[in-house]
Amino acid sequence: MSLFRVIFKQKALLVILIAGLVLRLAFVFWGAKIYYGHDGHVNGDTFSYTQSFINWHEKGEYTFDLKNDDAHFGRLPGYPAFYGIHYVLFSEQNANAALSITQAILDTLSIFLIYQIGLLLFRKEIFALASAIVYAFNPFVIVWIPVVGSESLATFITILFFYLLLIKKNNHSKDILLGGVAAMAFYVRPYLGILTVSIVLYYFLGAGITKSFFRHALLAAVTFLICYSAWPLRNYFNYNRVELLMPSTTGYDRYSADIVAARAWIYCWSPDADFYLDEIAQGRGSQNFPKELFSTSNEISTTDSLMHMAMQCGKGFRTWQYKTTDTVLCTDEVANKFNTLRQQYKNNFPIRYHFSVPLQNLKKFFFKSSLTTHRSSSAMTKVLFGLRTVLIAVSLLGLILFWRKEIAPIIFFVAFMLLFICFYVRQLEMRYLLQAEVLLFIFSGPCIGFVLQKVFAETSHAE
Repeated sequence: MSLFRVIFKQKALLVILIAGLVLRLAFVFWGAKIYYGHDGHVNGDTFSYTQSFINWHEKGEYTFDLKNDDAHFGRLPGYPAFYGIHYVLFSEQNANAALSITQAILDTLSIFLIYQIGLLLFRKEIFALASAIVYAFNPFVIVWIPVVGSESLATFITILFFYLLLIKKNNHSKDILLGGVAAMAFYVRPYLGILTVSIVLYYFLGAGITKSFFRHALLAAVTFLICYSAWPLRNYFNYNRVELLMPSTTGYDRYSADIVAARAWIYCWSPDADFYLDEIAQGRGSQNFPKELFSTSNEISTTDSLMHMAMQCGKGFRTWQYKTTDTVLCTDEVANKFNTLRQQYKNNFPIRYHFSVPLQNLKKFFFKSSLTTHRSSSAMTKVLFGLRTVLIAVSLLGLILFWRKEIAPIIFFVAFMLLFICFYVRQLEMRYLLQAEVLLFIFSGPCIGFVLQKVFAETSHAE
């Protein structure tokens, strides 16, 4: 049955899709100006995506900063290529607006895919419709649609991937398609390469250790590896550099080695690195740092001396202060000293290092109640975050009550993303977990659908 026949046969789904599209377009054209204070197309990452394509298109060099060698590897080409299609078709002046509309359409298609995933998992119409409703009206998805950044596209590709994965038909065409879509997701957001493990898990659960498992899983994995290999091969042959993903600086002067090392030290004991980096860059030293970091006054003075050095001649810190970097001399020395502080903290407080910040990040994911500490939050924002926490709880309940083995590849992805971002990366911005969150919310469908079913049944009985 074709997509359009499914949609028009199910009137409730059609209403949800139309409402979802209208809501998304309304936010693109009007809502973004209220929420962001501007059209919402541009944020701190936008330039690196758009300029990577523009430099390639106009100068034949794929980089977002012609003066920074790391910038040649700072952005994988998935999203810049997506932007480039709109740049070529609609001109640079109209590319951002056109791309936002495309993202609104793709995200509406995601509503349909969520509905289909719900049917495949729960085999009940009302449950699938409930999952679709949750996605259609999820404000934490909608706010990213106008933004020229990879969040919205990455979410669509991830949802598409799991829809294709859960389709019962297993053949070589499906294997190749899954490997290709996983590679596409990787090129948009590198950590989504973990989707290949979900492929392996899916086939293992379906066939065990058999020839069928190896045949399907290996073909999908090889397809992914062939697509992926284009990136490191390009880096080696064009620039004589082994770069499998991207450098730690990601090509930004602002995130040179000194900032990267200082941030890693801060993430040993606090999840809010930017606040303390600002403290250092503004010359306030250690006076606002947690007192338990230092056991002696000598440690405080040593750390203050390092911070002073960082401000004077660390490339990243000088860029953070919007100062020139022409005379920068000690970036690597500053980085080494911060790395020493980090290792000292790990040695002195191993339990705190391994669990304190990661657990704070997990708490933030489940119980976040406001915007960042640097932005004020309205009562409406707090209500929305409260509803989000309730929805997480309902989703976990649905996951427990309606568990079946087909769910495992999705839950592996959700769990991996939570642990990877919270424990390894330690830099938790909610957008990093957007794909995991929307997949988790699928499991709210059975609980919400069960309630809706009871309500409609009682209403019709009363009539």
